[in-house]
Amino acid sequence: MKAAAAALALLLTAGVAHAADSNLIEAVRAGNAAAIETLLRQRADVNAASADGTTPLQWAVRSGNLSTTERLLRAGANPKAANRYGVTPLYLACVNGNAGIVEALLKAGADPNGALPEGETALMTAARTGSVEVLEALIAKGADVNAKETVRGQTALMWAAAENNAAAIQLLLKRGADIKARSAGGFTALLFAARDEIGRAHV
Repeated sequence: MKAAAAALALLLTAGVAHAADSNLIEAVRAGNAAAIETLLRQRADVNAASADGTTPLQWAVRSGNLSTTERLLRAGANPKAANRYGVTPLYLACVNGNAGIVEALLKAGADPNGALPEGETALMTAARTGSVEVLEALIAKGADVNAKETVRGQTALMWAAAENNAAAIQLLLKRGADIKARSAGGFTALLFAARDEIGRAHV
């Protein structure tokens, strides 16, 4: 009887913990700071993920909420955790061009050279979206300006050129990006820029 009671208590505790974990994700998605604080004090698992592997931290980053991002990191959120698609908080912050969140993630231990499964690095993402502040933060932490993604062999400079992000191009060149590097298809950054201009001219 005692063993059965203990087992039942354990199951009930686990159920409450699971509910708290789920509630934390929902609170972060809703941007409810008071609920987040309450759940963290109740020791909800800050790294518990939804069905697709998305963590509370990823939801906070995705919504561009710096204060919640910092609160979750202080509570032990893993800045390197990826969902089932290989997407990390740092990737999401680079997509949003949010320098404050990028800096917070890097300070907490996010990998400045982290990449998606097909090889797109955080720096390439930032070059594509065009935030100079994000690029600066990544490079300051050691991001490789000449890394190539594994599918097409493109560099961050090529990504910036293809999107006509002039400020990003200038920064990358200043930080040592190789203007002569070629993709797997033989394209240099200059050719990517020229192709983009031709495409614009025919719109």
